[in-house]
Amino acid sequence: MTGIEFFIPGLPRGKGRPRFGGGRVYTPKTTRDYEMAIVDCATKYTATKLDGPLHLDLLITFPIPTSWPAEKKRLAMQGCLWHQSRPDLDNIIKIVGDALNGVLYDDDAQIVSVSAHKIYSQTPGITVFIKEIDL
Repeated sequence: MTGIEFFIPGLPRGKGRPRFGGGRVYTPKTTRDYEMAIVDCATKYTATKLDGPLHLDLLITFPIPTSWPAEKKRLAMQGCLWHQSRPDLDNIIKIVGDALNGVLYDDDAQIVSVSAHKIYSQTPGITVFIKEIDL
């Protein structure tokens, strides 16, 4: 099995909804910019594409709010609290999958299995692990 792992630093973002204007449909600039940041991180680690069915594993980490009391911060640091607010998990999976289209694989339809978790950490970002799988 071949796999690729990399980290996308910064506050995780979800895929923005398509916008309509001037008689056309377009992707918001913030979404395009974040997709390019994902591509930049991914291409630092590999120049080859994965083939066949793929498993995508995401560990999505958000900063611990400074306004939280010490006990809640401690629980967050220990991984005992889930991040339950926006962006939605499915939109984060979508932006990563779409950004890597044509970069790490030919088509995101190759992703047949996904595991993703949203937690708190001192280092916000997304750890991406993608691998070829066999039946």
